[in-house]
Amino acid sequence: MTPNAAELRKWIGRALALHNKLVPVEQAVEGLAGVWGNHVILRERDSLRTQEGIARMELNEMLSGARLSPRQYTIMNLHYLQYYSWTKIADRLQIERRYALQVHIQAIERLSEQFEAPPVLQKRTVG
Repeated sequence: MTPNAAELRKWIGRALALHNKLVPVEQAVEGLAGVWGNHVILRERDSLRTQEGIARMELNEMLSGARLSPRQYTIMNLHYLQYYSWTKIADRLQIERRYALQVHIQAIERLSEQFEAPPVLQKRTVG
């Protein structure tokens, strides 16, 4: 994977990474419902939800404008926006898990050719 593709892959995975951080925080909030002093956890949950929403919106915008094959787009959408596991994607699309991962890597490479840097970094360098 090229350096640009690796950087882009990290950027694309932001929403998923934030979601994975958010799950235990939401479980803690649920466990502490009605308990005094849980405002710190509530603030963290709200911050993570906001960050996740922004990351999802930016990724959705990128994927909407990208030139990907229908299969590449579907796999990227299922994994990074709907948080499907690779096994679940393979089952849903009736393909091998290994093939889903290959298509994913091809999509990342293709996106890296279309975008010199993650869109957030492009906006910073333009202004």
